[in-house]
This record gives sequence, structure tokens and C-alpha cells, in this order.
Amino acid sequence: MSLCRVGLRAVRQGGRRMASGSAPVHPGYNATEPVKHRFSVEDGNPIFVKAGGTDRILYGLTAATCVVAIGLNVKLYWELSLK
Repeated sequence: MSLCRVGLRAVRQGGRRMASGSAPVHPGYNATEPVKHRFSVEDGNPIFVKAGGTDRILYGLTAATCVVAIGLNVKLYWELSLK
């Protein structure tokens, strides 16, 4: 058996052992439950705007920046094609 296969088998088995342990759950994990439920509600909003107004502003700024960048690229290629 090659050394690579032995190493891969050890990693797989070690991962299973760590995942199946009964280690205590970090308290911060329980604090994420309400957030998880808020983001899983079917309200018609995509996931990237579910956090509220701040997300909508950031999404709008990102979309506007992309449109401006595409416009500037078109302008650049137009000017370069005329030279």
C-alpha cells in the first residue's frame, strides 16, 4: 500500500473520530439559532438582503459600482478602437 493511501486513510478515520465525539458545544453556537431561523424564512427576499436596510444599501452600491465599471470599460474599448 502506498504512503499516500495510508496517509489518506488516517486523515479520513481521524476526521470521523473527531466528528463523532461527545465534546461540549460552544455557547456561541447556540446564539446562532435565532439568526439561522431569521435567514431561513421564506419572505421573497434573497439571502444577501435578509439582514435589513444595510444589506440593501450595500447591494445597491455594489450593483451601481458594477454598472459604472462596465460603462467605463466600454468607454475605454471604444476610445482604444478609434486610435
